[in-house]
Amino acid sequence: MTVESYLNYWFEIEKSGKGAYNTERVVSQIIKMCTKELGHYKMKDLKNADYQKFINKSGKNYNHNTLTRYHTTIKEAFERAVDWDIIYKNPARKASIKGTTRVLKETKFIEEKNIERLIKAANDWVEEDYSQLFTFTRLLYYTGMRIGEATALNLDDHDYKKAQIRVDQMMVQDQGKFWIVTDVLKTENSYRTIALDKETNELLYFWAKGQKGWLKRHGIENNDNALFINKNGNRITPQFYRQRLTALCKLHDIEQISPHMFRHTHTVMLVESSASMIVTKDEDSDSTILESGLTIKYIANRLGDSVQTISKVYDHVSRKVDRSNVDKIEKLIDGSETRTLWAVGGQDIQKEPENH
Repeated sequence: MTVESYLNYWFEIEKSGKGAYNTERVVSQIIKMCTKELGHYKMKDLKNADYQKFINKSGKNYNHNTLTRYHTTIKEAFERAVDWDIIYKNPARKASIKGTTRVLKETKFIEEKNIERLIKAANDWVEEDYSQLFTFTRLLYYTGMRIGEATALNLDDHDYKKAQIRVDQMMVQDQGKFWIVTDVLKTENSYRTIALDKETNELLYFWAKGQKGWLKRHGIENNDNALFINKNGNRITPQFYRQRLTALCKLHDIEQISPHMFRHTHTVMLVESSASMIVTKDEDSDSTILESGLTIKYIANRLGDSVQTISKVYDHVSRKVDRSNVDKIEKLIDGSETRTLWAVGGQDIQKEPENH
C-alpha cells in the first residue's frame, strides 16, 4: 500500500462525514500536501529520515504553527496504520519542526479612514443597481460574520421586529470546485443569533422588501430563498463578493480590504469595549457612574468563537487600552466626594506629584 492510497483510506474510515465540513476540507488539503511529496512511497518503506526531509522542505512554504498542525494530523494518520498492523513503526513519531522560514502574516483591521473611503466608494454599487452589496458590506462590518455565513443567509433568517439575524448555515466550496450551502458549521458556537444595530436592521429590511421588484427588473427568480443574490439569479458566493470588493478598492485607490478584515475589525471594536470602562456623570445626582464594557463571553457568542480564541488572538487589543483605563480610573477617583478624606493630616491632594 502506498502512502497516498493509505491516507485516502484513512480519511474515508476516520474523517469522512464525522466532523465539520471545513475540518474535512482542511484534512483533505493536508493529505494532498503530504502525498505530493511522499505519496509514491510504499508505507512499509517510508522511514523517519524521509519524513523529516519532507517536514524540513515544507518549512519553506508554511509557518511554524500551520506546519505543526499539519504534522499532528499526518502523525495521527500514521499512528492508526500502526494500530491496523499496516506498518510496524510510525515514521512521523520523532520528527521535529524547526527552522521554518515563512512568517505568519498578521491579520489587519481596517483603519477608520479607509472605512470612510469605502463607504463613499460603495455608492458605485448603488448606482450599478447592486445596493444589496452596500447592505452586505455593512452587515459584515457591524456583525463580524464570516463571509461564508453571510452568503448562506436566507430571507427568513432576518427577524426585523426583533432586530436580529440567525446563523445556521455556511457556504463552502465542495472539493474546491462548486459552492454549496451546508448546515455543518465551523464550530458548535457558530450556530447563533446576532443582534443588529438599528441602521443595519433597517437596511436589511428595505433590501428584503425591495428584492421582488429588483428580481423582476432583471428578469430573474430567487428559487433558493437567498437573502443576497446576483443578476444571474444565483446566490452570491464569497468569491463573487471578494472580486467585487477588490475591484472597488482598486478603482478608488483604497488599501486592499479582504472580507475577513471586517470580522477582525468588528472583533477589535468589541474587545476594546470589553477592556474599557466608561465613566459618566449622573446629571440628577451629580454622581460618577462606572459602566463596564462587553464581556468576553458575549463577544465570543456573537462571533461564534470560543472564549479562549477571543482571549488569545486579540489579547494585544486589551493591552492597547490599558493606559486609557488607568486614565479613566483616575478620573473616577478625582470625581469622588470622599477623595480628600483619605489625605493624611487633612492636607490637599495635589493634582500632579512633585518631583523629589
